[in-house]
Amino acid sequence: MHLTYRVLLALQLLALVAVGEDQPKVVREFKDSALIDISRDGKWLLMSSRRRVKCADGKDLCYGNILTVVDAATSKMIGELASKRNNDDPKDIESSQFLTPAFIDGRRVGTVEVYRDAQRKQSVREWLTWEPVTGLKEAAPTKLPKDFAYECPIDGQQLLGLGPREIWPPYVPIERDGPTLYDTNDPRNRAPRHVSRPLKILELDSTQRDIGALTDAPAPFQMQCAAWRSGNTYLLQDAEAGKNYPDDIFGKSLTWFAAERGASARHCRIFEGQRIHGYAISVDGSLIAVVTSLREDSQRRTFLNVLEGQSCRELKRFELDFPEKPEQRSAFLLFGPKHATNVPFPDQFARSVAISPDKTKLAVSYGISRGISGLSFFGVYSMTDGRRLTTLDGDTYTPSLRDFFIGDIFSAREAPIAGTLGFSLDSNTLYTSSDHLRQWDISRLK
Repeated sequence: MHLTYRVLLALQLLALVAVGEDQPKVVREFKDSALIDISRDGKWLLMSSRRRVKCADGKDLCYGNILTVVDAATSKMIGELASKRNNDDPKDIESSQFLTPAFIDGRRVGTVEVYRDAQRKQSVREWLTWEPVTGLKEAAPTKLPKDFAYECPIDGQQLLGLGPREIWPPYVPIERDGPTLYDTNDPRNRAPRHVSRPLKILELDSTQRDIGALTDAPAPFQMQCAAWRSGNTYLLQDAEAGKNYPDDIFGKSLTWFAAERGASARHCRIFEGQRIHGYAISVDGSLIAVVTSLREDSQRRTFLNVLEGQSCRELKRFELDFPEKPEQRSAFLLFGPKHATNVPFPDQFARSVAISPDKTKLAVSYGISRGISGLSFFGVYSMTDGRRLTTLDGDTYTPSLRDFFIGDIFSAREAPIAGTLGFSLDSNTLYTSSDHLRQWDISRLK
C-alpha cells in the first residue's frame, strides 16, 4: 500500500512538471513600458513610456513621453525619442505626449506630437517622422487643424481622423437675448437625437476629404489602428449597442471604410442584440475575429466570432471561457455586507485583441475588479475550437493611502492595461503590456 502511494505521488509530480513545462514563460520584461507597434518585418518593437527628464531650461524635472525602438531578437536599443518638455507646469503629463505612434514606410516612425507652446500659451499638435537609427526628426511645416481629431497614420503623407460632432435634428434654442439656452421640456427637444462624425483623411498639405460618416458610433471612440486595418481599409464600429451606459460604449455593427479616393463604405456585419467588445484582422486579411457578448437569464455570455475577411461571412462561433467567475464576497472576510468581486471592467474587457500570424491563436486583454484592486489578465484561445489555452497574468493596481486621502480613490476603477497586444511573425512569442511590457514564449501552446 505504501509503495502504491509513492508511485501515485510520483506520477502526479511528473504530470505537474509536464504541465509546467508547457506553460508560457516570460522571456524578457521591459520596465514601465508598453508595446505600441511591431515593424512589418517583425524585427523591431516600438514602445512607449513616461519618465521624469530635464525640462527645456535644463534645470527643472518635467514629465516626458519617451518612444523607444528595440531589436526584437536581442532587446538592443535602436533609438529613443523624447517629447518636448513642458516648462509651464512640470507635473502636467497630458500637455507633452505622442499620439498614436506607429511604424510607417518600413521602419520610420510617424506620430502626432502634442506640446505646450509657451510663447503662444496654447497647445500645439504637429505631425512628425522619426528615423530611429539616425535620430533624424522631421516635423511637418503646418500644424494640425483644430477641427481634425487625429486617430491613425495611414502613411507618411496621410492621416486618418474624425471631424466635429453633428447632432441632428438640432436642438431648438429659447428665443431670448444673451447666451444660447435650451428647454429640455420643449417637445421639439425631446425627440431622439443622432450624433454623426465625419471620417476624414488629412493630407499633409492641409487638405481634408471625407471618406464616410460614423453615426451613433460607440463613445468614447478609440481606434486600434493596426488591428482594425487591412491594406488601406479600416473596419470600424458605426452603430452603438444601446443609448445608455454601458451599452453606449460598445458597438453592434462593423463597416469597411477605404482610404482610396472615390471608394465607398461597405457594410460588414451586424451583431443584433449583442455588444462588440473587441476585434482584430489577421495579418493577411483573410480572417476577422470579433469578441461579442449577450445577456441571457441574467448572465452575460461571451463569444468568439470568426469571419471571412472579404465577405464577413461567419465561419465559426465559439463561447469563450473565463476562469475568473463573478461571485459575492464579504469585504471583511467573515462579516459585513457582501459585494460582487471578479467582475470585469466593461471599458477594458477585450478592448485589445490580436490574431497570431499563423491564425491558430487569439489573444484577449481584460481587467477585473477584485476587492479594492484591479487585476489585468491576458487570455490566449485556440482559433480552431475556441479552447482557452492559457491565462497570462498582468499587474495589479491597489489604491494606496495617498490615493484614498488625496484622490478620493477607494477602489480601483480599472486594471493596469496599456498599449496593444502583438505576436511575433513565427507566432511563438506574445507581447503583453500592463505596468510593464512582457515577452512570453508561447511556442508550446497547442
